[in-house]
Amino acid sequence: MQCTMFSCSLTPTILWTLLGFMIGFGYREGMKYYAPKNTPTAAHNINTKGRIQRTLVFITLIIAGIILNTNPLLLIAAGFTLFEVVGSWCVVNAMLGKNECNL
Repeated sequence: MQCTMFSCSLTPTILWTLLGFMIGFGYREGMKYYAPKNTPTAAHNINTKGRIQRTLVFITLIIAGIILNTNPLLLIAAGFTLFEVVGSWCVVNAMLGKNECNL
């Protein structure tokens, strides 16, 4: 069955996005235990501007994922990006030891 933007059930969209969110959560929790102890991996590392930018990326990925017939990779990336927004945490910043928050 071909899924169109107006006739598709949102269930796959929600499930793929939720999977991406859980991957982000699991990755952050794993970094807490397996990263070197002197690396600030689990702390908040993005500011409000970064959260707004990631929210726009999330919205773009969700829309693109739905238009492209619930493309799982786009929806998983959207879920991961949503986790970054909610958690104020960016995986790239954590790997680089970068912090955009004002102290």
